[in-house]
Amino acid sequence: MEENKKFFEQKAATTEFVINLDGDEPKLTTARLKEIGECVVYDEVGNRLTMSQLWSEFKTIFVFVRSFLCFTSKEYVEDLAMVPRESLKQSQVRLVLIGCAHWKHIRLFGVVL
Repeated sequence: MEENKKFFEQKAATTEFVINLDGDEPKLTTARLKEIGECVVYDEVGNRLTMSQLWSEFKTIFVFVRSFLCFTSKEYVEDLAMVPRESLKQSQVRLVLIGCAHWKHIRLFGVVL
């Protein structure tokens, strides 16, 4: 997690965004995508993964929630759970939740999905 903290502290010091919401061209460069791909996350059993590992096999939709301890986020995930899993499988799309909390709390969200 320390490497992620350094990455985001460094990025927070700049004024660049991955996608410029003002309608200008996206600033998602190959170099930036590589940096994002190197960010480390943990799955529900504590396995360490890079972001690029999560998107390498399938199209991936990343959903960032405030925290795995947040009830509003849990309600949002309950709404996402209404998307039929079979539809995602047929489309070869993976849905990945990322939140700010210890990985042990992911299982609470897994019950919803």
